[in-house]
Amino acid sequence: MAAHRYWRAVSLQAYGVGGLELSEFQLLAGTTRVDAAAALTASTAPASGTLANLKDDALGTGAAWPAADLKTLVLTWDLGAGGAQDVSDVRLGAMADRSKFLMSFKLQFSDDALAWSDSFVFAGITWPGANTKTSSVLDDSGSKTVTLLHFNGANGATTFTDEKGKAYTAAGNAQLTTASPIFIGASLLLDGAGDWVQTTTGLTDFAFGTGDFIVECRFKTTANRAQCLIDFYVNNGSGYAWQLWLNSQSIPEFYRGGPLSGAVITGKSAVTASDPVRHVAVVRRSGRLMMFVDRAFVAAVDGDTTDYTNTGAGQLAIGAQVGVRNASYDFAGQIDEVRIVKGSAGTWRASDFSIGADVEYDLFDKSLVARSAPVRAAQWTPVGAGPAISYGRVAVAAFARGRKDYQTGVLGEGIGRVRGYTLDYVNPLNKPYPCRVVLIREAGNLPLREQWSKADGSYDFQFVDELQSYTVIAYYLAHGKRAVVTDGLTLANGKVELMP
Repeated sequence: MAAHRYWRAVSLQAYGVGGLELSEFQLLAGTTRVDAAAALTASTAPASGTLANLKDDALGTGAAWPAADLKTLVLTWDLGAGGAQDVSDVRLGAMADRSKFLMSFKLQFSDDALAWSDSFVFAGITWPGANTKTSSVLDDSGSKTVTLLHFNGANGATTFTDEKGKAYTAAGNAQLTTASPIFIGASLLLDGAGDWVQTTTGLTDFAFGTGDFIVECRFKTTANRAQCLIDFYVNNGSGYAWQLWLNSQSIPEFYRGGPLSGAVITGKSAVTASDPVRHVAVVRRSGRLMMFVDRAFVAAVDGDTTDYTNTGAGQLAIGAQVGVRNASYDFAGQIDEVRIVKGSAGTWRASDFSIGADVEYDLFDKSLVARSAPVRAAQWTPVGAGPAISYGRVAVAAFARGRKDYQTGVLGEGIGRVRGYTLDYVNPLNKPYPCRVVLIREAGNLPLREQWSKADGSYDFQFVDELQSYTVIAYYLAHGKRAVVTDGLTLANGKVELMP
C-alpha cells in the first residue's frame, strides 16, 4: 500500500458500554512510529484528558469519551506536507478499566482529507493490561506462501490458477465443479479413480528443511477410506518428503517418507463421507508441529526437527499419491483452498487457527495488534449493520481476508457463555419461573438464540462470541408477556463467562 498524508480511525467500539478510555493511540509504518510529530484532532473533544496524552508515550495519562460520543467519534492524524507514511500497525495504550478499552476500529487514509479510502479493520483487540501498550506480531504467511489454489473457474474447466504462478495440470478427469462447491463459485472435483492435479515447477519451495511451514486445505469426501489430500511423498533418498492424507482409519495425518517413513502427527477423529466440508492445517513453528482440524487445535509434537529436503517425488500432487503411486489412495470428492507456506509459518496464524468462517486466503502480510484481526477493508461491514449470522458452515467467495469473521460479528473464539435465572416478579417473589428467553447481540440488535428456562428457572447460552455485548430478554407469558430485559452483558463486567 502507498504512503498517505492523512489517516483516521472511525467506527470505534469499546469492550463495554461505559465509553472509551485510552492512554496512547500511536501509528506505525512497519515497526517505526510515525505519528509523534503529526497533528491529532478529534471530531468530539474528550470528556476528560487531552488528545496530547495519546501521543506522549506516558501510560498514566489519557483521554476518555462517553459511550454516546463513540457513534460519531473520528480521530484524525495529519502527518504534514512531505510526511506521508504507509501506516501498517498501531499501538494502543490501556487505562485501568478494561471495559473501556478499544475493541475494534477501522483505519482509513486520504491525500486531501476529503476523499477517504479504507485500509484495515482491527477487530477483537486484546486488552494488554492496565497502563500497558499493545504489542504486535507480523503475520507474514502472505509473502511466505509458495502455492495458493482457490480452484475458481467455470464448471468442467481443467485450468487451475495458482496465485503464486506455478503451472498446475490435470490428470484423469480432474476438473472444476460449480455444483455444491466448498465456496461459492467452484471447487476441484476428483472421482477417486485416477484423478489429481499436479505441478512439476518450483519443487524446492515444498522442501521445508527444518524450518517453519503451513500445509492446509478444505475438502469434502464421498468415500470412507484412506485418501491422499496433498502429496510430496517419496520413500527413498537421503532427505525427508511429506504427505497430508487421511490414514487407514480416515483420520487426518501428516506423514513423512525417506530414510524413515511414518506418521509425524495425527488427528483425533475420522472423516466420513457424511461429514460437511472439513478443514485441516498442519503448522510447524519454532520446532513445534501442530495440527488443526475445523479450526480447532487437535495435536502437537514438540521438538520436531524433521528435515524436509527430498524433492524426489518429482511433483506436488493434489488428490492422489503420485510420487510413489498408489491408486487406492486417490481422493474422491472436492478439494479447495490449498495453501502451502514455507518459512516463519505466520506467527499469528500458527498461534491461533480459530477463524470464524471459512475464508479465501490472500497473499498480504498483516501486522496484528495483540490478537486482533485486520480485515481487508474492501469487504468491511460496520458494527451494528446486523448481517445474518452464519449458522453451520457457509461457503464464501472473495470474502474479507482476516482471521475472525468480522462480516457476521464473530470477533472472539466462540468460547463465551451467558447464563442466569428467570425468577417471578409477582408473589410469591423470586420463585423459579420457566419461560422463553432470547439472547440478543447488541451490535445490530441481532437475535442469536432462544431457549426455555428450566424448572429451576436456569438458562444457559453456551459457546457464544465472548467479545460481544449481549442483551437477554425473558418473556413472562403468564403476566401478559411483560418481558424482563437485562442488557450490557460483557466479558469485562463478568456477565459473559468463558467456557471451562
